[in-house]
Amino acid sequence: MHKPLLAISMFAIAILGLSSAASAQTTHIASPAALQNAIQTNAATVAADRAVVTRVLKSSDARAVASSLGLDLTRADAAVATLDGTDLAKAAASARAIETPLSGGSNTIVIGTTTLLLLIIILILVID
Repeated sequence: MHKPLLAISMFAIAILGLSSAASAQTTHIASPAALQNAIQTNAATVAADRAVVTRVLKSSDARAVASSLGLDLTRADAAVATLDGTDLAKAAASARAIETPLSGGSNTIVIGTTTLLLLIIILILVID
């Protein structure tokens, strides 16, 4: 009775050993260099998104709008460091929309109140 159980156990161990050796030989879809490049690109994008949101929050127009609404931009500015993923992307898109008039060579920033409020509201919601 022990011999069949031993034979089955040995057969199972042999099959498991062969399957793990075969799976170890699979090739990777992305090379380590491509993975490293993707990580660095993502980190640069996140840093750029944080920078544009911070820059807009530090503008005098943003401070004036927040002050008139009784909002604390210090908390919102601190929350930028905690944003990630889609929240950061939305806030950065709003901030870039605010900064768009500067790309035409204008020396003044004209911030749409709706866009600025949207940015501030997103940050306040993320904080809470």
